Amino acid sequence: MPKAVFICGTEYYEAACPEGTTIAEAAALAGVPVFLPCGGKGTCGGCAVTARGGLSAPSARELEALGDSAVRGMRRLACSAVINGDCTVWVGSRRVFVPASAGARMKRIAPLTGSKKCFAAAVDIGTTTVVIKLISLPSGKTLKKTAFPNPQARFGADVVSRLDACINGRQGELTALINGAVEKTFSEWDAEPEFRIVTGNTAMLHIAAGLDARGLANHPFTPESLFGEWIGNRYYMRCAGAYIGGDVTASVLAADIGGLPAVLTDIGTNNETVLFDGEKFTACASAAGPAFEGAHISCGMPAVGGAICDVVIQNGSTRFIKTVSGAEPEGFCGSGLISAAAQLLKNGFIAPGGEPLKRFPDFGGLKLLPQDIAELQLAKSAVISGIRTLLHNAGTEAWQIGRYVPAGSFGAGIDIGAAIRIGMLPEQFAGVADKASVCACDGAEMLVLDEACFERSVSIAQKTEVTELADSQFFADEFISNLYFPYQDPMNG
Repeated sequence: MPKAVFICGTEYYEAACPEGTTIAEAAALAGVPVFLPCGGKGTCGGCAVTARGGLSAPSARELEALGDSAVRGMRRLACSAVINGDCTVWVGSRRVFVPASAGARMKRIAPLTGSKKCFAAAVDIGTTTVVIKLISLPSGKTLKKTAFPNPQARFGADVVSRLDACINGRQGELTALINGAVEKTFSEWDAEPEFRIVTGNTAMLHIAAGLDARGLANHPFTPESLFGEWIGNRYYMRCAGAYIGGDVTASVLAADIGGLPAVLTDIGTNNETVLFDGEKFTACASAAGPAFEGAHISCGMPAVGGAICDVVIQNGSTRFIKTVSGAEPEGFCGSGLISAAAQLLKNGFIAPGGEPLKRFPDFGGLKLLPQDIAELQLAKSAVISGIRTLLHNAGTEAWQIGRYVPAGSFGAGIDIGAAIRIGMLPEQFAGVADKASVCACDGAEMLVLDEACFERSVSIAQKTEVTELADSQFFADEFISNLYFPYQDPMNG
């Protein structure tokens, strides 16, 4: 007789059931009632679960209710999918009522504390870069760490492109790509983590977990889940909103923000900003576009070997060029573009409106074009306009901020002075910026090492008030104003 295993949060249940039993019927046998909003007719999709193993082929009504991409990502209707062999079903806690009488049958999936020797992993699924740490327990020692480009980039560099692919029925491919890349890493390390803490923006978490991401593509941007729950042996970190993801929660946790008023930014294609005004967290997301990732720049590239990340101009010509890994210059990454623009402004090559005042110097055989500067203006305006909107709404001035925290791999490479010179950050942040960036993967690692961080991370996300910039006239006005670069006095450099 087939065995069905139901995983709910950090507990699991088992039931032996005859072939031909639906997932919903087997769940009832296991003492795990599944919510059936339409009474099991298969029309609403409200009983969708993640399942794999001995199951019938997707029925027509499953395909209609969930979409082909969701089915390929292992999403099934509990009222329709029939069990014909051993299977495992993950049921999100928001759809399940676990009766108190079932407490005696609850079991932890994996130890988070204690003396058991095992591997755990912290995984940050970034839109551009994936970061993974392998941790030995109970010692808490990091054994391996790697970062690699997100293979989903073949569908587009930004979140919007990935969501378009989901709408067009290709989410299953995106799910397979990211999960395959993560599994390949563990295979190469010859290590199978007993549990994983996974973070990333809300869309990346939906895709990785096999949840339907299409609701994030269009207004009102409705996620299927904000996570903060286990799916199998993977815990997906809690998100604050559709565009304030678990990676932001992880970064705030890792930065240990509190006490002094503080601002944290995770700058990228989608720029997330968090303000702590001394009492509460507010956050917003502004579309900076792909310029910071090197896209839409004539000689742009990601921050890999050969990417220019810093320059110095003296007496009208380039005197210093720094590249990633010290390789020969091949293009500009985001931090290099910021550095170059700051130097061009300082040396009188660019007007406040972005217009070239004289011919740009050569950068190791590479040329920046006026349209590259225009792309940067759009991106940098999105960043500072988001910051100023949060400050305005909180009744806080930039000079009152006691700490500025750059987050993410891009934040680690930014020259704060250059960012201020081009008007991407308020000038008041110059003396209060952290010297080191925080990484979302560090926040995920904290959950591996300290079980109390689960509650802290969920609390951070739940208490963060999200500001929708699309509805803010203040942001719209700021965005137009901040397209200009700050005036540079050529006599003072």
